[in-house]
Amino acid sequence: MSEQGSVVESITRRAVQLQKRIVLPETDDLRVLQAAPIIRDRKYARLTLLGNPERLLQTAGQNGLDLSGIEIVDHMTEPDRARYVQRLYEKRRQKGMTPEQAISCSPAACTTAR
Repeated sequence: MSEQGSVVESITRRAVQLQKRIVLPETDDLRVLQAAPIIRDRKYARLTLLGNPERLLQTAGQNGLDLSGIEIVDHMTEPDRARYVQRLYEKRRQKGMTPEQAISCSPAACTTAR
C-alpha cells in the first residue's frame, strides 16, 4: 500500500472510532445529499443535515438517495434555534460572520460565510 493510502486509511479508521457529528448546511447542493448516505454507511460520522425535511426527502427520493438514519433539522423552525445560532456564530466569527448573519443564516448563506 502506498504511503498516501496508508494515511487515508488511518484518517478514516480514526473517524469511525471517534464518531463525531458533522452538520451540513449546504443541502441545496445535490453533492452533499449524495455524500450523506456514503458517510452514514461507512460510519465516518454522525450526520445532521440542515434544511426543510420535506424538501430534502423529496429531492433525495427523486435522486434515488436514502437518507434514513440521518438527522434532518429545519434550522429555521427548530425550537433550539437560538442555541444553534450562537454555536454557528462562535464557530464562524473568526471568518467574519456577524451575530446578525448567524441569525438570518439560511443554508446557502451559511456556506458563503465560511
